[in-house]
Amino acid sequence: MGKVFILLKLDYQRLLLILLLVHGSMSNTHKLLNVSIDQWLDGLLGVESAKLRPVVDWRSSVPVRVDLSVLSVLGVDEKNERLILYVLYTQGWRDERLKWDPSHYGGVLRVTIPAHRIWVPDIILYEMANTEAEPQFSHASVTHDGWVEIRKPRLLESSCPLNLYHFPLDQHMCNLTFLSQSHTAREVEVSWGSDEAGLFSRGEWEVVSLSVVSPLQTAQYFNTSVIRLQICVRRTPLLYMVTLLLPSALLLVLDLLAFLIPVYLKQRLGVMVTIYSGHFIFIIVIFTLFPPFTVQLPLIGEGT
Repeated sequence: MGKVFILLKLDYQRLLLILLLVHGSMSNTHKLLNVSIDQWLDGLLGVESAKLRPVVDWRSSVPVRVDLSVLSVLGVDEKNERLILYVLYTQGWRDERLKWDPSHYGGVLRVTIPAHRIWVPDIILYEMANTEAEPQFSHASVTHDGWVEIRKPRLLESSCPLNLYHFPLDQHMCNLTFLSQSHTAREVEVSWGSDEAGLFSRGEWEVVSLSVVSPLQTAQYFNTSVIRLQICVRRTPLLYMVTLLLPSALLLVLDLLAFLIPVYLKQRLGVMVTIYSGHFIFIIVIFTLFPPFTVQLPLIGEGT
């Protein structure tokens, strides 16, 4: 019995030792699999990765989704025919190299990295009328399936032909054309991200509509993918109507009252001169409110 007990004790110790070794090897394997996500990104992202298109097969294109929300219409430069918008601009694409298994990296599903370390599509505004100051720090959101998205506010100053004939009840239709600066349509495909655009404009100008002219086409002379939007802005005429209608109505009433003054009174001439002086000053004020016109005088100017 003593020998049997000793043999059973030795077998138990061997079994315990085997279990400890197996557990140790499994924990080491688990530690190897759970490498830090930042170490993996440091090894993957380099100087060259930010210059190359994120595709495995170079014959395939990179679909880029563009989205735009108008936060405010900062102004319309009638003299230079420019539209100034403050928008929330979003562009997203899929990077085939930035994919990982979340189970191997502590369950991380999404990371935020500096945008200068990855490839970013060079989408520009074709009607840009001024140099755009890029933010000093820009970051990109990357998910485990390789979807990259950059969202940032932008100040867009685009050229737009203006028709001021119906001032101050004028509205203008402007084009916003987004295209890739250096990639052809076979390399980068630009598309509109959402069916409805966000419109949050308040102030002197309001946004009537923002629509897509053609979802996907090729730009003439550029051979690049294009997404063209049409934005319709309208002037809110309340300030101008109050400034124009109330003084003109008051002057009209004074004109009618002046005719009721008897002719033999000497004060009649002074009142008439004062009213005509008021008309002259009012016309000068109206023309100071007019935007600069180059082709045709506004309708309200012709009426005065």
